Amino acid sequence: MRCVAARAGCALLMLAAGLACAGGDEAPGTAPQAATSAGSQSAEDATRAVAQAAPHGEPQAAPASATATPDKIVRSDMDFHRKRLHLRSAGSESGQAVLLLHGQAFDSATWEQLGTLTYLAEHGLRAVAIDAPGYGKSEAVDIQREALLEELVPALGLERPVIVAPSMGALYAFPYAVAHPEGVAGLVPVAPAGLDEWLPKLRDCAVPALIVWGSADTVVPVARADELAAALKNSRTLILKGAPHPAYLERPAEFHEALVEFARSVAR
Repeated sequence: MRCVAARAGCALLMLAAGLACAGGDEAPGTAPQAATSAGSQSAEDATRAVAQAAPHGEPQAAPASATATPDKIVRSDMDFHRKRLHLRSAGSESGQAVLLLHGQAFDSATWEQLGTLTYLAEHGLRAVAIDAPGYGKSEAVDIQREALLEELVPALGLERPVIVAPSMGALYAFPYAVAHPEGVAGLVPVAPAGLDEWLPKLRDCAVPALIVWGSADTVVPVARADELAAALKNSRTLILKGAPHPAYLERPAEFHEALVEFARSVAR
């Protein structure tokens, strides 16, 4: 646990340097290639710097189902619409699956550097983090956001995953949870984007949810957590005191502990 905490702390300091100016992840544009503000770019640059500093070399071509032991993170590429989709995974395939999406200024490297992949694996869960098409090392694909997980979840071989959806990630997760509630063990929206559009559609969604927000979020105000909790009847809320929009970066230990507890509670 001390090693995980040390890694998370180191990553947090490096990522925070970019976020101090950027204010964290920003609301998504209309497409992965859309221009971002200078602040958002700074946050993204900081994340890239952390990823590049990690001693992992180039990603290896491997099937998405490659087995990863709890002390090993597997980086692999899979074919998706004849384009490369990059992912990182860890943990036993027999564990409850946790699919980690990301916000606009981030990618799967964030979950590795923060220690999330290792932490989940060490607690018996199967963790899979993707670079969304057009982000990180994944190539852009001509597909609507609403349809991404419809195709990707079965392609990854994930059954009833817990879906962690920070900010922009919710634009992929909400449609899937609404369309396939039986196929989602749990939903973890972190200060999600798209609330005005999706709140009415989520009111009949019975998927268990852990709603996470930073009390100091200046992108999506924390007051909106109550609106989301009212829509998702089977939910609980975690407010991370003093944390900004990407709240997990500021309070990783609390976030990780709550995520593991939630994932275990919804696992079959």
